[in-house]
Formats: sequence, C-alpha cells, structure tokens
Amino acid sequence: MFSARCTSVEFLCDLANVLDDFLAGNINQADARLRLLKSLDEQGYYPLTGFALQAGFVPPAVKGSLRDFSSAKRLNLILETQESLVYGAARKKSGLDALDIEPAWELIRTQYSAVPRGFRKTAVGLIPVPGASWQERWTTCGGTLFEGERMIALKTDPIWGMIGDSATFPDALDVDYPPFAFNSGYSWVGMSREECDELGIDYSGQREPEDDESLTGEPPKMGAKKVPPDLRLSVADFLDADIEGDTFIADLDTQTVSLPGGEDDQTTAAPLADTVDTAGATPKAVLDFEKEHMRDAYETALVTRRDGTVIFEKEGLFDNIRFTPDELARMKDSIATHNHPSGGTFSVDDVKAAIQQDIYQTRAFGEYQRHGKKYLYTLTREGEFSRDLWARADKDLRAIREAVIDEMNAAVEAETISYKESRFQIPHEVWKRLAAKYSEYFTYERTEITEGGAA
Repeated sequence: MFSARCTSVEFLCDLANVLDDFLAGNINQADARLRLLKSLDEQGYYPLTGFALQAGFVPPAVKGSLRDFSSAKRLNLILETQESLVYGAARKKSGLDALDIEPAWELIRTQYSAVPRGFRKTAVGLIPVPGASWQERWTTCGGTLFEGERMIALKTDPIWGMIGDSATFPDALDVDYPPFAFNSGYSWVGMSREECDELGIDYSGQREPEDDESLTGEPPKMGAKKVPPDLRLSVADFLDADIEGDTFIADLDTQTVSLPGGEDDQTTAAPLADTVDTAGATPKAVLDFEKEHMRDAYETALVTRRDGTVIFEKEGLFDNIRFTPDELARMKDSIATHNHPSGGTFSVDDVKAAIQQDIYQTRAFGEYQRHGKKYLYTLTREGEFSRDLWARADKDLRAIREAVIDEMNAAVEAETISYKESRFQIPHEVWKRLAAKYSEYFTYERTEITEGGAA
C-alpha cells in the first residue's frame, strides 16, 4: 500500500485494513473515515508538521486541502476511488461475458462535476482547457465520435486502455475500465446489437479475449464475493502534481466534499425519501430476502411470482448480475428484487430489463454508505410493456439526464446542495421524471427503510 506524501508505515497498514473492510461491505464510508482519523490521531499526525515521529519529512499541508491526510477531501477521494475501481473491474468482466448481447460500450457522464474536465474555474467563471475534455481525449486516442459527440467503441477496442493510460493523461489510473481517471464522472452504458447496427458499428469479428488482462498485464483476481487485491492502487499518486496549471487538481479543489452533518455540509432542502408504504402488498419472501441482503458487498437477486412463490435466486458481482435468456424469460409478470451495495437507485440496465421482460415490479435496495440510510426503490408496471416502449423511453432518457445534470450543476453553484449529495440525487431525479412522462406505463418510488420497515 502506498499513498503520496505518506511516511508512516503504521498508517498505511491501517489504511489497507480499513479498505479491506470497506470494500467487503463490513463498514460504511463514514465508519471508514472515522477509523482512518483515529489512526492519524494515534500516529500524532498534524497537517503542518506531518507525523509526530517524522516531523519535517513531509512539506506542510494546508488544513482541509487534498494534501492534508485528515481532510474529508483526501479521505473521500481514497475511499471512493477504490470503490469505483472495484465496480469498474466487475463491470468490465461481466460485459466481456456478454459480447453477443451488447458488443459495445458508450462512455457517458453519470455523475455531476462542478468543474468538468476540459474546463478550469476562474474568478470570471469556467474557461476551456484545450485537449483536456473527454471528447478531446477520445479523439486524441483515435476514437470516433458518433453523432458529433457520442463516445462509443467495441468492448475489446484498445481505446479503453488508452484513455486510462497515465503516460498520456497524468490524472489517469492505468486501468481500461471506469472511472479511467481520478474523480471522473464518466462510466459505461452497454450498446445492444440493434443500436450498433443503427450506427454502422461492425462487431462481426469481435471475440472474447482469451486472457482478460489489465494494462499492467496482470489478470484481475475477480470473484463473486472477493475484492481483487491488485486493485488497491495508490489513489493519491498524483496529489503532488503541479497544482498551478493542472486540470486534475483544479477539478478536485473546486468541488464541495464534506462530512455529513459537518458545519460545511450543504444538503438539499427536499426530503431524501419519498414516503410510500408498500409492505402490505409485498410478499413475505421478498421482504425477508431484502432484510437479509441489505448490507451485502455483492449483488444477489430474488425473483418470485406475485403471490410470493419463489422462481429463482441468483448471485452476481459487485455491481451487476448476469442472467441467462431462460432466466430473463421466467421474469415475465414477476416481482424481481436485488440489492445495490451502493444504496443507489436503478441502473439503465435495470429499467431496460424491467420493460423488455415485462416484469410486474422491479425492486432495488441497499444502504447509502455516506450517511448510513437504507433505501428501497420500486418500478411498478401500470400498463403494457414492450420492446418498442423501451426504444422510445431511451431517447427521452438522454434528454432528461442532461437536463437534470444541468439543474444539479446550478444547485451546487448556488450551494443549495452539496456536490456529493448531487451525485446521489441525479439518477433518482432522472427516473422520477421519466416515470412521470410514462405514467400510463409504470410508476417509480423511493422509500427510506427504518428499523420498523419502510418509512
């Protein structure tokens, strides 16, 4: 384990142990920060002097900055980057197992950024930084922009490794899967064969790699329930980059990152949970399953008939479950529930499957690690589902997502919501608006889970 500017072996050992527990789902993000702060205190750490037994070995750090080991910015960056790397590796592995269904990926913005790559914040507002945006990185690496701005490539295209190569981009993480670079708000969405055909993308010669290798040439040590040890990278390696003139550092230093409940925390005035009571209509088998798997570090799904009769249960990876065509066919008119270790709402793939497989009710649940609250998300069919319905909804989804991101951008700038909270709220708001537009077909709800059940 290595962290830039750190001279304490004791703290690095504690950091490795905390990451083990955090990535395994044994503790949430707030608990991980508290354990790391306790370790720093035990080692006599202070930003201006460093570690007590090694005072003077490290240049002074401004309290609260990224160079300050005890700052929320630094600790959140470490924890969230590690978590993103694990999810990204799992997504790559499962995606390569489904080349025949979705042969390509599109790189899209999935999280809000106060200062997107390609811009720098100044006293007069954001100004462009030539060559730094994701689209410019894409074309620098030889990628094709579809419809003027869409970054799409086959899953086996070497461009995924090129945009994550630190030899070309100093803020890159040397991986060929999201997040590709520190503090990135971009991730993948799968592109179906039909979508590729429409764009003229030839996938006929694509084959699954014989050896799924990372940029370092070492195969990821993936398992259904284990954290790959080779992913515990130095998430602070680039914190000593030139602050002046470095887009990556400018990105981080202008975003609001704060501890929940702290004096700098800025949260939305809107309630986090929509109050909905679904317990009376939900089969006991489903409720028991959700209680049992609420804090799991990997995804597991349960599919039942509407009367609660179990159809099947299946385990997945850190951020997805891959179903066979036969399993998908058995989901028609069912209740399909699964846990989300992040505590977040549905993915695009979740909603796409719900509509295309004509599922009566799709459910996702989990604990949001930033503040330890538990949530249940439901998408319930109200009308007839069809594959044509998804094609129409997907087009509206893109426009809604862009509008929500713009609105959250303005809210963060106005300090009515924190940056971290905006990242959590964006997908929820997107699904709310899509459901409102298609209310004759389905409804969407989010419920906060309390000790006594749904709040």
